[in-house]
Amino acid sequence: MNAGITDPGVRSCALLLGDWQRLLMLHFEVDAQALQTDTPFDLDLWNSRAFITLVAFRMANMRLQHLGRFGGWALAPIRSHEFLNVRTYVRCEGTPGISFLAEWVPNPLSCWLGPRLFSIP
Repeated sequence: MNAGITDPGVRSCALLLGDWQRLLMLHFEVDAQALQTDTPFDLDLWNSRAFITLVAFRMANMRLQHLGRFGGWALAPIRSHEFLNVRTYVRCEGTPGISFLAEWVPNPLSCWLGPRLFSIP
């Protein structure tokens, strides 16, 4: 499965592009008050209910969008590997988003870069 961005406005502001393969998402309802302590953002509730999602997938061909062939070359050491993360749904100044609660990747360089570049746990 490849996840594509179809809205040109969204695509133009994306820093990274990649192909999501073998995607699995498991959703769990959790206590909103308990979850709120784990994220600095307001929770985005659905029918007054909070959820976390366990996401497992393989990222292939990850690249920097605006650098053409150099964008893929620059990320060659971390270009393709598996991801496992736990996320929740939030709002920041009214805009919906996700907040990563935990993330596991088998690539040591990705483990080092993620928190420093993207504030990913």
